[in-house]
Amino acid sequence: MIIAIDGPAGCGKSTIAKMIAKELGFTYIDTGAMYRAVALKLKRKNINPEDVRAVLKVMENTDIQLKPAESGVRVFLDGEDVSDQIRTEEIGRIASQIARYPQVRRILVRMQRFLGEKTEKCCHRRKRYWHSYFPRCRYKNISDSFS
Repeated sequence: MIIAIDGPAGCGKSTIAKMIAKELGFTYIDTGAMYRAVALKLKRKNINPEDVRAVLKVMENTDIQLKPAESGVRVFLDGEDVSDQIRTEEIGRIASQIARYPQVRRILVRMQRFLGEKTEKCCHRRKRYWHSYFPRCRYKNISDSFS
């Protein structure tokens, strides 16, 4: 079962998605963490995030897994738990840079779909386009406020 939470910025999508995932024992698909994991790999390999070809080459051999945890989700990059290492300002800046590239977004959407289909129990928050990420999503919540 896939649950999608949608709504405008600041309405609490991530908070609600994390709460639902934790309560139901689902995987929370933390899309931002996935971009950050790629950014960490680029930093470790000294790849310039402005070089889109090099970024895409690195992504060809990148495995990102998200696993439920008491704290929400643990992020594994090529088998290594990098949940703490990806939460720095520098990694956030690199993630923002690579998120501009449509090719990077397409690859990560494919990874997100794969994770959703593999676990069959996930909660996903998305400001828009969730229907194209998970066309077979059974439960969708669209709201302008969760307060």
